Amino acid sequence: GFLEEGRMGLPLVPCRTRWLVAGTVAGLHASNDGGNTWTSTGLNGRILEMAASPHDANRILAVSNKGQVFASRDNGRTWTDK
Repeated sequence: GFLEEGRMGLPLVPCRTRWLVAGTVAGLHASNDGGNTWTSTGLNGRILEMAASPHDANRILAVSNKGQVFASRDNGRTWTDK
């Protein structure tokens, strides 16, 4: 599984009680069961930083190792390139 393969890395953004979004060397992955299973969000590449808005938990920013900035307005389910 995702965690056993050692691809889990920082940052990890807890968006909701059981919904998690993790930046990894293989892109962004999400879990809707508290981290038991993970699926790709479709955003590939190494994610170095992530931050959730302190004012709106639906908004997340992610930065790749190539300097790309991605934004989500739906708890990390979909992403746009900024």
